[in-house]
Amino acid sequence: MRNTRLSILIALALLIALLFSLRQTGVGLAGSGNTNRQQARTSNVIGVITETKLVTPTIDTIIRTDQPAVNFGDAKSLHIGADGANRNNVLLYFQVEGGTVPYQSIVHSATLKLTLSGGNQTSTTISARSIVTDWGGITDTTKWENSVTWNTKPDVTATVAAQTFITPGNDLVLDITDLYAGWLNDPGNYLNYGLQLSGASASTPYNYFFSSRETEFSPTIEVHYTPQPTQIVIAKSAVTVTVDNACSPNEYPNDGYKFVDSGMRYSSVYVSHDDEYLYFCAENAISDYDKRFYALYIDTDLGKELHAEKDDLAFYTNPISKNSDNEWGNSVDKYTKIPCLISPEPESCDGSTAVKLANWEALSGVVTQTNPIEVAEYKIKLDLIGVNCQDRKIGMSFFHHWVNDIADDFGWPTDRWFSEPNTWIEASFAQLPASLPATCAPVVPFPTITPGMYLPLITR
Repeated sequence: MRNTRLSILIALALLIALLFSLRQTGVGLAGSGNTNRQQARTSNVIGVITETKLVTPTIDTIIRTDQPAVNFGDAKSLHIGADGANRNNVLLYFQVEGGTVPYQSIVHSATLKLTLSGGNQTSTTISARSIVTDWGGITDTTKWENSVTWNTKPDVTATVAAQTFITPGNDLVLDITDLYAGWLNDPGNYLNYGLQLSGASASTPYNYFFSSRETEFSPTIEVHYTPQPTQIVIAKSAVTVTVDNACSPNEYPNDGYKFVDSGMRYSSVYVSHDDEYLYFCAENAISDYDKRFYALYIDTDLGKELHAEKDDLAFYTNPISKNSDNEWGNSVDKYTKIPCLISPEPESCDGSTAVKLANWEALSGVVTQTNPIEVAEYKIKLDLIGVNCQDRKIGMSFFHHWVNDIADDFGWPTDRWFSEPNTWIEASFAQLPASLPATCAPVVPFPTITPGMYLPLITR
């Protein structure tokens, strides 16, 4: 009997271990998965930490209630303390935009660290609040440190951005990931005036002294992040890809890439190909703005011009109407109309009739699942976008347009200047598509070759 019970216990332990392993790898039980993100992906895991940077403050100081008109900009100690009605707070400012961590990086963690240097310490809670106005009412940041006092202190949010319980003998460590990511990637909504550190009220006086930036133990924010790529390699899909608003890992073998979407959400894009088509799929934040749309932009000659030119393409899909459309060039130079050099000629030959390209399709819309998302998926003929040229490479970028209002754009690799190729990614192929011809035939909307040799077109 004892052996029987032991065997049963061993069998149960093995079963539990197996179930845990399946859960960890993302493999669901029969009927438990869906066609999108709940299937296992095996390589290039999204969100891998690729770089770590230490960001130091450009300004730090203290403000004191017992000396409300005195500036302490040159102090080598940052003092957080409370003694009855008297309070000492710390002000810090970190240059983020244009700093050491690139814009639109995926921020995995941002940890503020201050090195303890002394003080009469008692266990207490220290809180960080975001500063929302200029220090001392001065717009010139270079003057903040040597001018601000308690009487001219900046305003802070009522909401605590981060806090921790500190005990005697320990450095101050605060997780400010959300705040730093907002400063970096959404500066319009997360205005960076720095942050204030303050301790809790207490009946017993306490004082924590930390090293300032004027010492060798400066405060730091340790940032772990993944920068947006400048180059990618597109994997070949082992199965036939269906444009059905499902970014299936069977169809898109790489684990994809993240981008900063609406509401500071990290959304994902996936790319694959076969011998004839490029496939692109993006999982996006949902909004209720009825004018939102998606666009996949292709720099066909990999020219990386300042602005997209007339040989560059944009492929649109609308989640409301389910319509798809295309245009040449950019919205600045209006390369959307094709003159009558094309064959066959459109119905109107006045040079203002637009045409729609053949050999591509796209679909976008809301996908209902445990956490609803909106998906945009594309299928584009390889020779349509010039993959047979430029060393078998193209430029790519993707945009989630007008998400919550007109011109409220988000995108991969960045949300800035969708019409400029310097925001585009250079894409090559892990396995060269077999259908590509040996000679190069550039994609141009205004052909210099014999009429009749142009790309297949459909009159709108």
